[in-house]
Amino acid sequence: SDAERYENYEQAVLIHEHLMETYKKYGYSITEVPKDTVENRVDFIMKHLVK
Repeated sequence: SDAERYENYEQAVLIHEHLMETYKKYGYSITEVPKDTVENRVDFIMKHLVK
């Protein structure tokens, strides 16, 4: 959805799904950042870094 991306939406969703499966396969714990304002997203990340 911007000039830097060459994937369409469907391709981006597929890439995301494959990445999530791969990270989980190798034992990574996934924490998704909620869709929110930049300030709230930063706050969420900072709180999780302290844990």
